[in-house]
Amino acid sequence: MPILLAAADDDLPDPPGVLNYIITSLPSQGSLSDPGAGGISGVPYTLAGNGDQVVYTPDLEYTGPDSFQFKANDGGLPPDGGDSNTATVSISIVSSLYFANMDTDPGWSATGQWQYGVPKGRGGGAHGNPDPDSGYTGSKVIGYNLSGDYSNNIDPTEWTTTPAIDCTAMINITLSFYRWLNVEMADYDHAYIEVSNDGSTWNTIWENSAEITDSSWTRQTYDISAFADAQPTVYIRWGMGTTDESWRYSGWNIDDVEITGYITTIPQHTLTTLSTAGGSVTTPGESGPYNYDHGAVADIVATPDADYHFVNWTGSGVTAGKVADPNAADTTIMMDDSYSVQANFVADTHVISGYLLEPDDTTGIAGVLIEAIAPAIPDVNDITDPNGYYELTVDYGWSGIVEPNEVGYIFEPNETDRTLTNVTGDTVLDLTGYLEAFIISGTILEDDGATPIEGVTVTPENGGGYYTAKYDGGGWDVTDPNGYYEVLVDYDWSGKVAVTHNAYVFDPNEIGYSNVAANIADQDYAGTMLTYTISGYIRNSAAAPIPDVLVEADNGGTSDTTDPNGYYEVWVDYGWSGTVTPGKTHYTFVDPNNVYTNVIVNKVDDYTATNIYDIDLDASIGFGDVKIISNNWLLVGVGLSGGDIYNDEDDIVNILDFACFAGVWGD
Repeated sequence: MPILLAAADDDLPDPPGVLNYIITSLPSQGSLSDPGAGGISGVPYTLAGNGDQVVYTPDLEYTGPDSFQFKANDGGLPPDGGDSNTATVSISIVSSLYFANMDTDPGWSATGQWQYGVPKGRGGGAHGNPDPDSGYTGSKVIGYNLSGDYSNNIDPTEWTTTPAIDCTAMINITLSFYRWLNVEMADYDHAYIEVSNDGSTWNTIWENSAEITDSSWTRQTYDISAFADAQPTVYIRWGMGTTDESWRYSGWNIDDVEITGYITTIPQHTLTTLSTAGGSVTTPGESGPYNYDHGAVADIVATPDADYHFVNWTGSGVTAGKVADPNAADTTIMMDDSYSVQANFVADTHVISGYLLEPDDTTGIAGVLIEAIAPAIPDVNDITDPNGYYELTVDYGWSGIVEPNEVGYIFEPNETDRTLTNVTGDTVLDLTGYLEAFIISGTILEDDGATPIEGVTVTPENGGGYYTAKYDGGGWDVTDPNGYYEVLVDYDWSGKVAVTHNAYVFDPNEIGYSNVAANIADQDYAGTMLTYTISGYIRNSAAAPIPDVLVEADNGGTSDTTDPNGYYEVWVDYGWSGTVTPGKTHYTFVDPNNVYTNVIVNKVDDYTATNIYDIDLDASIGFGDVKIISNNWLLVGVGLSGGDIYNDEDDIVNILDFACFAGVWGD
């Protein structure tokens, strides 16, 4: 690259001397040579033959800034001559990474009236200038309506857009192109240039702020480094519109579009790999970090250990969407930043476990067979331990039914809810077991075989078994008005069912059962009501027994006649209430009517009997009584020892009394 050196002389001394150019520092990223003498290797260096030009050669593949310094000397002495001030020559070495000279169609996308071709030199008749009739270089351009002015009322903006441009290895990126543009002021019509690094978010880098009326090609340069530096997909677009409904101009013409920048070292990113138990990352390896160029697509491979399998990748690379297929063991990751990935593995088998408990959710049921049943796969089983715990080991992805098996039990949840699909992790399934209960039923009638007995308590031994006693309050029942009962007992219960009622005895009073495994009906009993005795002795005031006294109990009670000892005994039902009355001709009784209420025990009650004709109190009427009458014959007075029988109240024993006595004696 030739570089012309220049300096101005003040014409002193007079006459002025010839200017010599002296290199005072060399560039750091290239070299200088003197066209008249060759390479410059040291400083200060005076160009040969009063030369004023050097040749700069950048280092191989270098782009970026560089500089060197020089001064001039006119041969005089200060203050009128000598060295000038020192000047710095700044150099920018750029690389072109995209260039569209429009000699061929660059393949840009376009909407509306954007076109590739030869401009017709038309438009601008009323406002602004017409289009050119050729490109800045060559004949073709990209422009908006190559045949004339843009339209009124363009809405929305219409765009022409470059393909994606890879700027990964570039910085300080600049857009330059040649423009021939005519557009009305921004209050009415609009022209835009926008940049995007993802094709969806656009950033405006220029828009017209006033009327533009180009009549020649002008070079335009824009710094787009903020959006394009080191980006793998950079898009640039030019927009026409919106426009209003009045003045029209010839619009855009674009040629020789170039993207330049400094080549920089490709950014490096690190990949850190992790893995869970059961496998490892085999490509690129475990841990890292591993270095990759920006934009590189790196292979990642996960390999499971024996009895394990790969599940998926996780980590920042997956979260950022850079892993091509997170569910594939062999895949790739786009390294546009530093990322970590973790390979996840799981064992080929998983455990289905839980507790089988009684309805109280606390007490374990031991010794129950639990099976994992699936079509075409051998069953897996376990036996619950004393706490009711079980474990079933199944293959990854297993589907089937968890089935508890114990005769006499019903289990929850039901079969539908015990059906598992695609088991891919350890699973907890708790169960509840209910021991079946069966009904023993029948009827209890009185011993007439027809009358039901209500209120009889029917009780199974041991409360009907463990479960019935614990969860149903015992399986007992009380007969209803029809004498019917139902009692509950556990499956396989053995024991006796007893019937009780305070007022009855039963035949049988209990029935024994062994290993009940079904409902049992027609377990009938016959009841005989309990009866109680009311008994005692009937004597006179001399304690002599009175035989042949009729003793009667009303309200369904029995009757009896006293024996030679004066003893009687009548029967009444349980709970009987009524009156017991003794009776015998010529006899009266002290408390002749004993009243009883709710008799539920045997009763003993004696009576004292009186007979006015039994004067000697020997419990009979006979000669002993005649003797007493004789001894008192015709005696008068209340002090008589006996014989004043006739009710004439004369206090004398006479013929009337004897006649009355004789009538009774003859009976």
